[in-house]
Amino acid sequence: MNSRHVFFALFLLAPAFGYAQIAGHDLIRLRDKRELSGRIIQETSAGYVLIPVDAPTQIKRIPREATAFVLYGDQAQAAKILGLDSAARNLAKAPVPADVRLLAAGPFGQALLEAARSATNSIWISAYYFSDSRGAPIKDFYATLREKAATGVEVVILAENSNASPPAMRRANANFAAELAQDGIQALLWSGTNKALHKKLVIVDRRLLLLGSSNLSLSGTYGSIEMNILTEALHLVQPAIADFQRLRSQILQREPPP
Repeated sequence: MNSRHVFFALFLLAPAFGYAQIAGHDLIRLRDKRELSGRIIQETSAGYVLIPVDAPTQIKRIPREATAFVLYGDQAQAAKILGLDSAARNLAKAPVPADVRLLAAGPFGQALLEAARSATNSIWISAYYFSDSRGAPIKDFYATLREKAATGVEVVILAENSNASPPAMRRANANFAAELAQDGIQALLWSGTNKALHKKLVIVDRRLLLLGSSNLSLSGTYGSIEMNILTEALHLVQPAIADFQRLRSQILQREPPP
C-alpha cells in the first residue's frame, strides 16, 4: 500500500482515531501538528492545493513533505483523487494467486506418480537426465507411462542429448529413450547443438504442471536434496505448454522421427 492509499485509509478510520473534522470538508494534518480544514481542489506530486474553510477566497499550497496525512470529507472525491476506481479495475484483471505446492524429492516422486496415473489424454515431459530403476517410485512411474501409452494416452519425452553434456549421460539418455520408444512412448532427443536442454517439467492433460530441480531418476524422486512445484493454475500451466510445444517443434525440425 502506498502513501496515497494510506491517506484514504485514514479517511475511513478518522472517527476511530478521534480526529476533529468539519463535516463535509477535507483535513490536512501537518508534520508540525497543525491542522488545515477546507476543500482540496488538486493533488500533485508536489503537494496539495486547498481552499481553507475559514478563508474561502484564498488558496493554500501545502508541500507534500510538510504533510503528515490527509482526511477526505467526501469518500467519492477521495476515490476520484486517489484513482481508487482505476486501481480496483486493474486488480480485478490481475491473475488469481496461484495454488502452488512445494515438493522436496520424496513428495515430488509421489506427486509425479499420482499425476501420471491420473492422465487421460497426454503426458508431456522435458528431462535433462532420466533413468529407470528397480526402486519406487520411479520404477512405478515409468511402468505407468508404458501403460498409459498402450491405452492411447500421448506420452512424449524431450530428453537432453546435446554436445554440452557428458558423453556417458548422453548415451544413457539415448539408450533409455530407445527402450521407451519400443513401448509406444515418443522419445525425442535434443541434439545438434552446444546448448543443453536443462528444463525439467511434466505436464499432464494440459492442466497440471510439475517442475523444479529433480531429474526423473531414483535420486531425483527419493534421495537427493531437491525442490519442485506442482500447480494447476492456468496462467502458469499455459506458458509451460507453449514452451514445451516450441521445444518439440525445434527437435522435429532438426531430426524428424522415423
